[in-house]
Amino acid sequence: MCRTATAPGVELQLGARITDYLQWNGNLTFSRNKVNEYEYFLDDFDQGGQERFLFEDVDIAMSPSTIANSILTYRSGGFRTEWVSKFVSRQYLDNTQTESRSIDPYWVNDLVIRYSWDSAPFVRSLTASLTVNNILNEKYVANGYTFGWISGGEQRHFNYYYPQAERHAMLNVKIGF
Repeated sequence: MCRTATAPGVELQLGARITDYLQWNGNLTFSRNKVNEYEYFLDDFDQGGQERFLFEDVDIAMSPSTIANSILTYRSGGFRTEWVSKFVSRQYLDNTQTESRSIDPYWVNDLVIRYSWDSAPFVRSLTASLTVNNILNEKYVANGYTFGWISGGEQRHFNYYYPQAERHAMLNVKIGF
């Protein structure tokens, strides 16, 4: 049971045209996502019933304190390419702020290559794009859950994670008639 929770934060956005062909945009979010007082109950298979734990000033589950995004874009005529980066700081699987029940920070990069033709035979416009997600083939987890109990006089916790896809690509063709 949560008594109260707070989540103050700040988001910063910045963009810069580096040259006529090169532009950078990014944002950075810092937040403090806290539960002021949290009661945690764990089933006790030895004694029966539940054991109560009280946590104070702990991070809210699945609420990273830092998220950053960056897009570096090169554009020339109908050609455009983007390097897209995303960073997410540590996230806890429950409201106890226990590192052994958390998701490690991750940083993932994607590459988008696109070409647009304003006029093409038989169509008004044509755009072909190739997106390579997780281009650096980072092995990371973005979500999960945990549960536990007391057995044999010890707390036993089990974490389950949802691993994200390794490098993969998507080809897209958009035709305007």
